[in-house]
Amino acid sequence: MTTTTPLVIGYGDPLRRDDGLGWHAAAVLALTRPGGARVLQRHQLTPELAVDVAAASGVVFVDARPADGCGIRIEEVAPEYGSLSWTHHLTPGELLGLASLCGHAPPRAWLVTAPVTCTEPGEGLTPPERELLPQVLARVAELVTPTAVG
Repeated sequence: MTTTTPLVIGYGDPLRRDDGLGWHAAAVLALTRPGGARVLQRHQLTPELAVDVAAASGVVFVDARPADGCGIRIEEVAPEYGSLSWTHHLTPGELLGLASLCGHAPPRAWLVTAPVTCTEPGEGLTPPERELLPQVLARVAELVTPTAVG
């Protein structure tokens, strides 16, 4: 059953500094719930999330990525239907493919990422990542908030 509620899944390891970007973004987004979104904080994407993804009107995944000299990226995610390794770590595309097995087409989805500075053990984002966080939050809000038609 598809709902009209978008879903945001912020994931990463908050005990490895900037790798926790998605985790920290989800903590803030859970308070503001842009577009009425349901927000989940996770360490990783797991098969159990397929039911939540299948029921959403759209999904935004938020994660960190290795430093590459580029700023925030937004990529549309396509379902991946290859051989799913039944593990407790899936890519956003694999999770969308798994969600399609719930009986209906997977929702439209995006992956919002920002480059990391540090993934050493430790808590909290580094200053450069903290500076990117508001931009990440704004981009997620744009994706889950319906455009007003005037």
